[in-house]
Amino acid sequence: MLSSVLGRLTQRLGVAISVAILSLANNPLASADDAGNQLIKIRVDAKSPQHSAIAASGKLIGSYGSFDVYEVPATSVSTAAHGVEVLEDANKILLNTGALDTTLPAVRQLQAPRGAFSGKSLHLVQFAGPIHSDWYQELQRTGVKIVSYIPNNAYLVYGDAIQVASLQASASLAPEFQWNGEFTPFYKIHPVVAARMNGPAPAENLCAIQMVEDAAANQATLQLIDQIKAHPVLNKITYLGYVNVMVDLPADKVSQIAARPEVVSIQPYVVPTLFCERQDQIVAGNLSGTGPSGPGYLAWLQNQGFDQSQFDDSGFVVDLSDSPVDNGTTSPYHFGLWDSGVIGGSSHLCTSDGRALPAPLSTAATAMETSMRTSSADSITLPVSPTPTAQDFTTGSGSRRLLESARR
Repeated sequence: MLSSVLGRLTQRLGVAISVAILSLANNPLASADDAGNQLIKIRVDAKSPQHSAIAASGKLIGSYGSFDVYEVPATSVSTAAHGVEVLEDANKILLNTGALDTTLPAVRQLQAPRGAFSGKSLHLVQFAGPIHSDWYQELQRTGVKIVSYIPNNAYLVYGDAIQVASLQASASLAPEFQWNGEFTPFYKIHPVVAARMNGPAPAENLCAIQMVEDAAANQATLQLIDQIKAHPVLNKITYLGYVNVMVDLPADKVSQIAARPEVVSIQPYVVPTLFCERQDQIVAGNLSGTGPSGPGYLAWLQNQGFDQSQFDDSGFVVDLSDSPVDNGTTSPYHFGLWDSGVIGGSSHLCTSDGRALPAPLSTAATAMETSMRTSSADSITLPVSPTPTAQDFTTGSGSRRLLESARR
């Protein structure tokens, strides 16, 4: 059955693949001109004195209003000229495994037509310059799912054989496409994980595996992880179109996961460790009774050479507090969340539907405000946060006044 499906698929791919075969090796952008001169990409300000001369001798990659991008022989332009910038990494796709320079002959040879394959697969595509919206739309029209932008001027995409063939056919005909190729298992494995695979078997190989969210493919991959894992899965998170799994994998089994079509990356994972500033201050002996004895954050900043005038002139704010607005409190501890810094007065918080919050606050919050003006970091005697409500709270129209009062 699979062979018959692939046969029909191959027939549907025929025209697109034949076009790609004829054209992929003749991409109009190369790393050298006909005379063998090295080519570089430069960004030229529209008002640069050199613009006319460069436009006459260079190849226009794209026009962006205030600047243009050209490809020129390296010896034909002064890189010190006003308004001219060499884009040194413009031809490189920056992957975890290293930079992929798409002008190198060995890399250009990777642009082989993908042909027929079952399911979906990941594919890389790089544009010739900063991406125009119509270039992006042209990529969308091929039907592939755009997974993520990758520096420089590249995208990781996900699609079936017909969609990828459509992409390759478009890339072979349109000069804005500089390079495209399969996102191979090699690109997915972080160098640290690869070193573990090639060295003595480690006692533990915690990995973070990221997959494109695809129900059918994910189910098979999760089953494979379950079969080969060394220990139970630490965590599994589905978020923003990805499925992330943290698990201890035997180093010699990593390649099996990398071969899965929807797997984006396999990176080393470190179990997060909680650090406690209050405990640090206690251990350091910075106590006076049950309160902190440190000079305070403002005094520390002043000791580093800062003064109040710098903050007043720049409008920059340093806010070190435990409000705790993030827990949905209706009684924030920080004086900056109250009009003119007066706790118990008019609050700068409102409910998500715009209703003002009630006053007054508890005496505990008032004491916290006094402590935060004079003590360092988190107060060791922080009152317990109120129980979070079902509403989301946000700063209202008094945000500017909040910053002003916070500076005072």
